[in-house]
Amino acid sequence: MRRSIIVLIVVGIIVTAAVLVDIFAKGMAERAVATSVQEGLDLDEEPDVAIGGFPFIVNLLNGVVPEVSLDAENVGRGRVRFDLVTLKLSNVRLDTSALISGEAESIRIGGGRGRAVMSGATLSRLLQREGVDATIEFIDGEVIVSPEGSLEQASGDLSLEGRNLVLSSPLLPESVSLPLPVIAEGLTYRALEIGEGQALLEVGLSAGEFRLPEG
Repeated sequence: MRRSIIVLIVVGIIVTAAVLVDIFAKGMAERAVATSVQEGLDLDEEPDVAIGGFPFIVNLLNGVVPEVSLDAENVGRGRVRFDLVTLKLSNVRLDTSALISGEAESIRIGGGRGRAVMSGATLSRLLQREGVDATIEFIDGEVIVSPEGSLEQASGDLSLEGRNLVLSSPLLPESVSLPLPVIAEGLTYRALEIGEGQALLEVGLSAGEFRLPEG
């Protein structure tokens, strides 16, 4: 009886230690990915990164983790930025030696999906930089355009045309086209939805190397 209790205690200690090591290793990998993404996208803050699958070490030794989730704020390049970008990468291959050194520059994925979110206030600021003095609001699934210095309001049309976000309205002299940023190589913008207070862009990622654009 006493021997059985000792065996159970030893097993419990080993299991607990293994779980703690797994959590620590996963945390190191998540920080390495977050640092790489922050530097690659020139973000003010580290993104939130979560690696799915347990046990992590076994998955890593097998060469593939089932999913990596990434949430980053104020993301973009060039003229357009998003308030929030969320990505879910599937069947992710991480370079073990790079993770040990605290880096994660080489990541291969089986694909991915996510959303890019832009508020009406953010779109209004972007338009003002383009010389369009108008306020944009997203209300009940509609785009409301209000020219500065005017009490008029009118519905507008916001559409996704390739890699461009196009806004048109009877109150604007002409339609405005904003080129969407290349957040990552292989990322495509698939659909646009108007939500309450924000525009939601559905994005997809093709299988291959997950690389952030240079410069």
